[in-house]
Amino acid sequence: MTVTLEKIPEGYSLTVVDDGSSMPDDEIASVSAGTETPLQHSTGIGLWQLKWAVTKFNGDLSIENDDGTAVEVRIPDQRR
Repeated sequence: MTVTLEKIPEGYSLTVVDDGSSMPDDEIASVSAGTETPLQHSTGIGLWQLKWAVTKFNGDLSIENDDGTAVEVRIPDQRR
C-alpha cells in the first residue's frame, strides 16, 4: 500500500494505492454515481462517508482499478 499527499495548484491531492485485489466494479460505480439500488450497492459505508466529506469540501473523489485499487481525493485549498 502506498499513500501520497501532494500540494497541487488548486489545493491538495491524497492518493492511496493498494496493489492487492481490485475493488469490485459495481462498488466503484455505486460510489461514483452517488446512488445505490438493491442490485447495485457497496458493502460498507467507509467510501460513502469519504464521498460525503469530499463533496462537503468541494473536492473530487476518483477510484481506479489497475493492478489493485487507487483512490484519489482532491480538495481545493480552503484558504482561498
